[in-house]
Amino acid sequence: MSKQSETEKKVRATGTLVFKVISGSTSFGLNTPTSDIDIRGVYILPWEDRIRQDAVDQIADGTNDETYWEISKFFYELSKANPQALEMLYSPDECILEGKEYLYKIRAEMNFVTRRCEKTFVEYAKGQIARARGLNKKVFNPQAAFAPKVLDFCYVAMPNGTAAPVKEWLKTHENDDYGPDQKWYSLAAIDHIDMGYAIYAQPKAERDVQGLNEHEWRWAYGIVRDENTSGDIQLNSIPKGKPVLAFMFYNKNAYSKACKEHAEFKEWEKKRNPERYETTLAHGQGYDAKNMMHCIRLLFTARDIAMTHRVVVSRKNERDFLLNIKQGGWSYDDALSYAEKLVSEVTTLFANSGLRTTDFTVREVDDYLIKFIHFVEQRESTFGRRIAKFFRRK
Repeated sequence: MSKQSETEKKVRATGTLVFKVISGSTSFGLNTPTSDIDIRGVYILPWEDRIRQDAVDQIADGTNDETYWEISKFFYELSKANPQALEMLYSPDECILEGKEYLYKIRAEMNFVTRRCEKTFVEYAKGQIARARGLNKKVFNPQAAFAPKVLDFCYVAMPNGTAAPVKEWLKTHENDDYGPDQKWYSLAAIDHIDMGYAIYAQPKAERDVQGLNEHEWRWAYGIVRDENTSGDIQLNSIPKGKPVLAFMFYNKNAYSKACKEHAEFKEWEKKRNPERYETTLAHGQGYDAKNMMHCIRLLFTARDIAMTHRVVVSRKNERDFLLNIKQGGWSYDDALSYAEKLVSEVTTLFANSGLRTTDFTVREVDDYLIKFIHFVEQRESTFGRRIAKFFRRK
């Protein structure tokens, strides 16, 4: 017996483990020497815990490489034709680490392969396309890699009706009485104009007044306190009679969006798979080819479901074809065109598949769920284990 992980120990301490399988690239037959080993499984909570409002319906490690669902969640996802749930149920025999008899029992007694699979598998496939382009934004256009600065979102209204970045406007004062350094400028809010400000500046003649402390002569403290670290503009009290030099607009919404994108980029950068990142850069196709490979894989599976009424998880027969896509052998446009043709084929095949068209009712799922839980609990009890062992010997 293999050594139990801390996650599995937690599952067994929480309830009864029903089955455990290897999922992901290994179950698809697409693993390489550097592939991670993903583990999925299902457990049953004790009855008294299942009715609690805070019942634990999922247990996973920090990276989700090992994830277990509570039986109710598993059956709910199966009834909705969730591709991940169906791939768990129809795991290849060589990937079933524990609970094969339970998986076989569900397959034989409750056919979750329905017309809904067309919708879910195609939607998952389209999601992979979106993710392929989404990663492209981070890899090839990494503006979000740099922390946004408030001044980059400030614009000055120009006499010709255009708006100039405040940094560019400041440069125009290089040789006048104010200078280009924003720290000698100050803002005052304009009534009735959201994020609109009047710009003032303290002239050089009023700076460094001899015999006075700085706080006695200084009234301009900058548009921002610090150009690199400030998270907002600042307002100062303006002495009466000072002239307005210009009007400025601060696009705070754009700054907040940039901060969010930067935070997402840093989180992605921290968690990204280095090999996958380097592969994406190396093949130069401008998209994450692994996502596109999974798009095609999901459509292959959907096509098989429509034709055979079975979920074929292993794609060993298409391994070389799919790995070529993963390695960047196809341009984005060619891969997308191929995926669109597959979607059209899948749609036609499902229309003539003869698969169940109605969704499972809550009553159907619950009735079988209760029946299945009783069966597992009987088998997993001490007496049940002895009986099962006796008949296996027979």
